[in-house]
Amino acid sequence: MHVIRRSLVELFTDIAVRFLKPAAISGCEDITKVSLERKSQKHREDIMLGSRTRQLLDTLRKKDSWERCHEDSFFHAVRSFFVAGMQYLVEKIPVSDPLFKHAEVADVQLRATSKFSDVRYFIQRFPQLLVLSSPGDQHESATKLEKQFLKFQVDASLPEEACRPGARADIAWASIAAVRDQFGAPKYDILAHVMLGILTIPHSNAFSERIFSAMKLTRTDVRNKMNQKILSAALVTKQAMTAKDTKCYQLTFTPEMLKVAKSAATVKR
Repeated sequence: MHVIRRSLVELFTDIAVRFLKPAAISGCEDITKVSLERKSQKHREDIMLGSRTRQLLDTLRKKDSWERCHEDSFFHAVRSFFVAGMQYLVEKIPVSDPLFKHAEVADVQLRATSKFSDVRYFIQRFPQLLVLSSPGDQHESATKLEKQFLKFQVDASLPEEACRPGARADIAWASIAAVRDQFGAPKYDILAHVMLGILTIPHSNAFSERIFSAMKLTRTDVRNKMNQKILSAALVTKQAMTAKDTKCYQLTFTPEMLKVAKSAATVKR
């Protein structure tokens, strides 16, 4: 979640640099609002076509049958392709969604430039993040959260695994959650809980769709009598096994568990 906006901006930039002038890109604060007009585009000789395509074009230019109109038509199509691609991305990808921008506060590497207003955005939009992390008076909890955040920004004694470049954000915040003060009390418990909550916010519905697909494969027409409790347990077990890359035949069970399972599967007449 915390790297989505930067990844999307990188995608926009990767396409823009292929056909737009550097001055047009660098002079625009928001890459999604960069000018796509002809005057902002590069000369045809500077548009990125790829080495193979450029070599083919040079070969065609040497042929007697090649005319200027053919080249004009080709580059018109190239420019239209890039412009259409940029317009499609702007229309379909919510790169300007404030949630993506504020979510960057969960990046430990950006703590020096982060603002508490980014954290406040999430506890106002998702109040349960604060309520679940610190039961009690909401205003008091918010004050504690802000205090922890401000200390976190200047703390030079954070765990090494949390400050290592490229470290996974969830692992980094788990290690920060384990930090204790001189009295042995959690130092960043509320802050870490909120940050881990931010990281769990789904950025698409792909995971939900996978759950529905798994549900259909588990409760089939043949097993249509399966109740909700058993279905839920089966799905949780499957997800846990997938996460640990464990196969069903690798599982081991105690004799007591096998006895309970056998009795549950026995039909009483």
